[in-house]
Amino acid sequence: MRISTWFLAFPLMFAVACDDGTDDTDMGTEIDTDTDTDTDSDSDSDSETVEDIDIAGTYTDNFGGSQIVSNERWISGDYEFALSEFDNEAAFALAQNDADNEFSPDLFSRFDWSMNTVGNVVYCQSVFDGATLEDARAGFADSNDLDAGCGGFGWSVLTEVE
Repeated sequence: MRISTWFLAFPLMFAVACDDGTDDTDMGTEIDTDTDTDTDSDSDSDSETVEDIDIAGTYTDNFGGSQIVSNERWISGDYEFALSEFDNEAAFALAQNDADNEFSPDLFSRFDWSMNTVGNVVYCQSVFDGATLEDARAGFADSNDLDAGCGGFGWSVLTEVE
């Protein structure tokens, strides 16, 4: 009987001896008790990582014009387009034409891009007068035909300005 009494008391003694005073329900993991929407324990200041448009930069096109591309704007010479969205994997951007553009002000455009065989960025403004963003999204350019796959015209070649 002595062994069985000791055997029953041993787990209780072990538990008391190992108690470090912390709440056993925590089990050593940090619990996010704040009310923000991120996954850490600080205030709600985290923001989503914004992916940059792959072709961001300043270029000269094969017509001698200036092309400036950023996450927010595509500036083509004197024409400006406010980017609504872009998709690097599908290689296109959707934009609203600036109200001051001479042609198709306030309408919507689609810019498609690819690479040519010598490694230059090429682009096609496949839609320039979409009535809605969805009209622009429906545009298409054939990157397998850089000579005529831009609505029957060739794609523009961009050379990056250093």
